[in-house]
Amino acid sequence: MAADILEHQHRDQVIRYHLRRTRRKSIGVYVFPDGRVEVRIPLRARQARAEAYVAQMSDWIVQQLARCSSEGPQRPVRYESGTEHYYAGRLYTLHVELGSPQRVELSGDQLRLYCLDPSDIQRVERVLYQWYRQQAERHLRDRVATWWQVMRVDLPHSTAPDLRFRRMKRRWGSCSQRNSISLNVELIRYDPRCWDLVVVHELCHLKVFHHGPAFYQLMTRYLPDWRARQQQLEGMDRRKSVD
Repeated sequence: MAADILEHQHRDQVIRYHLRRTRRKSIGVYVFPDGRVEVRIPLRARQARAEAYVAQMSDWIVQQLARCSSEGPQRPVRYESGTEHYYAGRLYTLHVELGSPQRVELSGDQLRLYCLDPSDIQRVERVLYQWYRQQAERHLRDRVATWWQVMRVDLPHSTAPDLRFRRMKRRWGSCSQRNSISLNVELIRYDPRCWDLVVVHELCHLKVFHHGPAFYQLMTRYLPDWRARQQQLEGMDRRKSVD
């Protein structure tokens, strides 16, 4: 859907943002590497609700805009020997070799990737992504199970949520009121503290399906330092948001 362009005066700075109505249940604000700000709201939500949310989040928006300005656009990921890639919060050097079966192995500070054609960058990317997905399905599934046991007294469903793993461009996770959670495979690249941030965030949404005071109270109950963890994750990848 088309977006309206609105403005909010924050101290001595004007925040210009795109207001976009989407088929979602909650309000989300996104600051992109090029400095564009987008606020997404439910189809039937009133514009005043978005304006109030921008006012509430204005300090954070200005902070993100300043970071975008100082750091410039994020560099694209490359898939060649010698490039660096994160896994579980640590940087590893990618080393691509000819080999079968296609696989990835951790060796010291290296990700050793074996594939049928090391010169085929798209093949290398697919092999690495599949390895990340395997790690995500193993480790993030464990984190969801652990946190569900901790939080189940506050959650509306008697069974653990269905869990899906996806490649998402703009989100780290999402949830459905039908007791389903989706997690971004790319999350496995970063610090396990960030894994728990996204898992707890989505579990809280199973009870409180918006970003109001009740939601943040529940977040703080189970993860008191969630704001610091969120800043850590945003510092790793500004293109995606915890939603």
